[in-house]
Amino acid sequence: MYSHRYCPGKVRDYDDDDDEVVVKFYDGLKTRVALSEVFPVPREKHDADRRYILCKEADVVGQVVVAWNDQRRLFELGTL
Repeated sequence: MYSHRYCPGKVRDYDDDDDEVVVKFYDGLKTRVALSEVFPVPREKHDADRRYILCKEADVVGQVVVAWNDQRRLFELGTL
């Protein structure tokens, strides 16, 4: 998770006694997020942002990238 970044998602579970919610993000990832990090947006904005991000992600498929390999602790060339 990238704190203080916008990522479209939908709240899937909420307990009034908890300070966290379960969010399902645009890419299907589900995780717990601090309630203070959740901001409501209109459905139209969520849907438009989701479409935009998925389109941009599709544009980079097959592109060569430099990515960090945690196991080897170095940057390596890769293909998305």
